[in-house]
Amino acid sequence: VNLSKIIIRDRINIFFITTVFFNSLIEYNPEALKGVRKILFGGEKASEDHVKRAFEVLGSGSLINAYGPTEATTFSLCYSVDTPLEDGVNVPIGKTIPNRKAYVLDRYHMPVPVGVPGELCIGGKGVAPGYLNRPELTNEKFVKNPFEKDSLLYRSGDLVRWLPDGNIDYLGRKDNQVKLRGYRIEPNEIEVVLSKNQKVKNSYVTVGGNASDKKYLVAYVVPQEENMFDENSLKEYLLESLPPYMVPEVWMPVTEIPINTNGKIDKNVLPVPKLFESDRVAYVAPRTDTEKKLVMMWEQILEKEKIGVLDNFFDLGGHSIKATKLKAQIFKVFEVELDLPSLLEDPTIASISEEIEKALWVHNEMLEKDQVDRFTV
Repeated sequence: VNLSKIIIRDRINIFFITTVFFNSLIEYNPEALKGVRKILFGGEKASEDHVKRAFEVLGSGSLINAYGPTEATTFSLCYSVDTPLEDGVNVPIGKTIPNRKAYVLDRYHMPVPVGVPGELCIGGKGVAPGYLNRPELTNEKFVKNPFEKDSLLYRSGDLVRWLPDGNIDYLGRKDNQVKLRGYRIEPNEIEVVLSKNQKVKNSYVTVGGNASDKKYLVAYVVPQEENMFDENSLKEYLLESLPPYMVPEVWMPVTEIPINTNGKIDKNVLPVPKLFESDRVAYVAPRTDTEKKLVMMWEQILEKEKIGVLDNFFDLGGHSIKATKLKAQIFKVFEVELDLPSLLEDPTIASISEEIEKALWVHNEMLEKDQVDRFTV
């Protein structure tokens, strides 16, 4: 007897269910929920699509996204879905229940501002004293609460952020962070931005590699419609709110993001990315005068044509001597002195252009201030 039949047969009207089973129930028979007053679900990141479909059946106040690890006596936060979800918006994990406290902290255990990702740490009553016979793990996960005397904080390992309305938005696991070219990147942050694009139905961002051990970001995208996938427009969309190093280099359109029986993304089913010839990323044209001038420099120094703003200087044959030539050319054209470490850190035209424009802005501000000071004297 399947779950939907049990709900109808036994007239169950309030229950808690894991997110995986909740999604399956909505997929299989959402009409079985018509007599239900309240559903609490949790254990995984909530699916916006499934919550929307359940909301259409149940209406306001019947769906609760519950969050909480066993180490803090299961439930610690919850979010009641009282209004229809907007497209591309995550289902928050909400606010703390009574006797719980939530902190969003950076790597130094300091609070972060609204909108900035950090680790969710849970305090208050219900936090366990530690793990049985696991002192090392206990010391790692249970730390002294710097904001409340004689109490512990449980480090959840989950990346979240405060929303302006006081709710907490779940982004993903902290251990999903990757490090590329010296930058720490949380792929879920990229997925969140992609979810706000009206042409994207779903996405999954991960790290890929090739035979030469070069690592890069790969974006699997489920477009709203088959003909809506446009790699270059999606890259430009990400560049509006993310730094260049967080824009995936490889893009794969797929019909769905596969989920295994445990409710996790089944990476083994995802198609293997096709490697670009000579590891070169897809072409993105220059958009500003600064980028256009840099493209001309690169093409001259590297002796290549049609260089895009996301191409890597060293992947195109650049080396330290050519980087020195580029540094000299930048000073000659823009009168901006960039040090070699800045060029090496993220050697793309998009990134270097940002550094140049910042330097020019600071220079102009100083000139204006100097003129005002002279006039005042």
